[in-house]
Amino acid sequence: MGQIIIKNLSFKYTDYIFKNLNLNINDEWKLGLIGRNGRGKTTFLKILLNELEYEGHLDASIHFNYFPRYPDKNQYLTVEAMLLDRNPQIEPWMIYRELSLIGLDTEILYREFYTLSGGEQVRILLVELFLDDHTFSLIDEPTNNLDVEGRAIVYKYLQQKKGYIIVSHDRHFLNKTIDYVLAINKNSIDLIKGNLETWEHEKNNADKSTQEKNSALKKEIKRLDQMSKKINNWGQSRENSSKSSFDKAKAAKLMKRSKAVVKRNERKIEEKQSLIDNVEKVESIKIEAR
Repeated sequence: MGQIIIKNLSFKYTDYIFKNLNLNINDEWKLGLIGRNGRGKTTFLKILLNELEYEGHLDASIHFNYFPRYPDKNQYLTVEAMLLDRNPQIEPWMIYRELSLIGLDTEILYREFYTLSGGEQVRILLVELFLDDHTFSLIDEPTNNLDVEGRAIVYKYLQQKKGYIIVSHDRHFLNKTIDYVLAINKNSIDLIKGNLETWEHEKNNADKSTQEKNSALKKEIKRLDQMSKKINNWGQSRENSSKSSFDKAKAAKLMKRSKAVVKRNERKIEEKQSLIDNVEKVESIKIEAR
């Protein structure tokens, strides 16, 4: 049992996608990576694959393997040749075992890869991924090109595996294939034990608490703002209504004090505004008809 250890990892294009990220991921977990489009899911996978430069540290005692990794169309390899070329250390029985687990007949080995249907290609690439059990798999949208039956076959296949991160917009599929969730939110990253339903339940509870806190902060901000306006208006009216030099001096002094109070209130408002969290609704994940 190994660990993928991420310490103080930061990455940005123009703005930061990740800043001082710290994570410990067990290499036997089945982890679902979720977040809105553009939030950093693909970026995170590319960082793990060492395809992007980043700040911080990433330590892993295991090699990462990416799905889908399609062969060159000009090679016209048979499925068997492709699998053996990518996994030269394996024995033929290992291939037969994986084909059986994913519902494919051995005759498919003698067909050229690009003569297969889209669903068959997906299943073969998943077989290739798990032929090497010394890697940690990064699985990006495996349900593309799969019909309802194909998705059921693939999630049952993945249920027998361990050690992967999976990205999918299919809620049903995710719930069947993961035991941990890594959620990339607007202002935070959450790692919880459980499937998508577990995460949604915890997030909804947290959002409710945050909304209540935000409501109280906004009321206090409004109160301070109204107080500042009253004090400012009062000080201004006193200064304008003063006739004698003594009254004017006294009014000016009061005006100075009122401005100081207004300034303090402005600082308090800024502090409270910075405490307001942005509540983000649970990501709308496609539910396929089934």
